Amino acid sequence: MDKNNWLIPPNEWQFIDPTNGFIFPWLTLDFLEHLMTFDMSRWRIFEAGGGAGTLWWANKCKEIVTLETDKDWLDKICDFAKRKGLYNIDYNLVEPNLYQNPVKAYLDILEKQQHKFDLLLIDGIYRNQLATIAEPHIKDGGLLVVDNYLQEEVRSIMDYAEVLNSKYSIKIFKHSPILNPEEHP
Repeated sequence: MDKNNWLIPPNEWQFIDPTNGFIFPWLTLDFLEHLMTFDMSRWRIFEAGGGAGTLWWANKCKEIVTLETDKDWLDKICDFAKRKGLYNIDYNLVEPNLYQNPVKAYLDILEKQQHKFDLLLIDGIYRNQLATIAEPHIKDGGLLVVDNYLQEEVRSIMDYAEVLNSKYSIKIFKHSPILNPEEHP
């Protein structure tokens, strides 16, 4: 493992991709296996909630738009990406305490995008709100990933699943290296 591929070594729930040495996005093993069946080299990805996975996506895709709420964390991602020569990341910061209406500011980042995405990954705050506006921003045949959907604050996203299912096929990937993913913060 190249320990220079992130700021800290992976924890017990993270895995290194042997094809590029980067830490896989922090998603279920079943979904990662499914994801690896795709050629992502031309994909445009929108990611709400950045981290080590942002670098993995950037190494695999054409463009990634990442939305983060923690400036220090986003600065670390940005600095690390530059050290790795990853320049296809569009960084967006919405610090909730700086906005009168932080939810609107957060959602506006997606609403202002000029194109649709092959993958829209929701793994940050305001998940429910972001999921309800996601559909028009996903290409036909694209993927919507809502991480930790079993958490209480995220569960209402499944109420929106019927709307999404009218256009997309919904798959739920439950296998996780975490014993109780619904309790995972």
